[in-house]
Amino acid sequence: MPSEVANGTPFNQKLHLTSRSAQSAIPKFTSAKQVNLIVRRKIGEATLVRKPSWPKFKFLGTGPKLKGDFPHLGFGWELDFYDFLHRWNGGVPLADSFKVKSWRGDDTVARVRHFYGISEDRSDERDLRNAVYFNWDSLPRAAIPIAAINIEEDEWDLCMLLTFRWGENFNRIFMIGNLHDCGPYNPDDLSRLQFVATSLPQFMKSLQPHEYYRYRTWFQLSIPANELQTVADAILDSGFEDYSGFEEIDDSRCAHASDPDTNISIWLSNSSSKIGNISAPAKIDRDSCILAIDAFRWQHPNTTKRIAEILKPLGLHRKLKKLGDTPTKSDSRRTK
Repeated sequence: MPSEVANGTPFNQKLHLTSRSAQSAIPKFTSAKQVNLIVRRKIGEATLVRKPSWPKFKFLGTGPKLKGDFPHLGFGWELDFYDFLHRWNGGVPLADSFKVKSWRGDDTVARVRHFYGISEDRSDERDLRNAVYFNWDSLPRAAIPIAAINIEEDEWDLCMLLTFRWGENFNRIFMIGNLHDCGPYNPDDLSRLQFVATSLPQFMKSLQPHEYYRYRTWFQLSIPANELQTVADAILDSGFEDYSGFEEIDDSRCAHASDPDTNISIWLSNSSSKIGNISAPAKIDRDSCILAIDAFRWQHPNTTKRIAEILKPLGLHRKLKKLGDTPTKSDSRRTK
């Protein structure tokens, strides 16, 4: 039976091995730099685990500096999250977005609201102990929550990131959604989980600013304002739904339609310098109209083709000129 390294024991001082061959195969580590390398390899019956290597990262609202271990939480220094807590102790990452599957199974974007930490107030919603206490009956065996997340336009009531303190998923990162939807759950049923990353450092390296995944593409539509209703009607006929102003675009400066199945938004404006509180590019011809698309990174190419196909029967597809991209300025993941 494989032995375990005692929680909180310095890496190069105590390794419990069950065979002489394993003991003789372990190298003598002489420098802290070596110990900080990411290495997990089996030598005989022992598993060596070295401290993780973290990417450069910026956080807001990190917790107080921590000292010592967390025996009451059931993990020690061999877990990546242990080192994370001692370095940052929770907080909100500036680069916060990553790609996941929605409850419907299509691609979408999740945002880290905050990583859990050990705060001075155990009732704080960002406190790890509080998160464990309130979600204990919903957590898989050996799992511990590490972060709260939001998913774009999704109906799951609560989503979290988990890591595992032992077992075959040790140190891996998973997402769990709709924690309080039903239950109790079988603690050994992992079908509710969505794999995210092989380790916490890898996950942090994958995080991107939100505008990397979702942004607005601006187009100049070289037609007079009195022709815009024809374009709006054609877009509605193609399957988009009127969110505001599309059916009577002459009565408003801008209009908004959306595709409920794909979370794509189309904006039309006769001459407005702002659409949805976002300024249009300064280089636009003020005698032309504006068309803008809000979508995820992977949706933009096909959506642009779809709009061009809608405009083609009207003879307007060649009058559509791309002006550039801007962030949509969504900040749905933030908490106080």
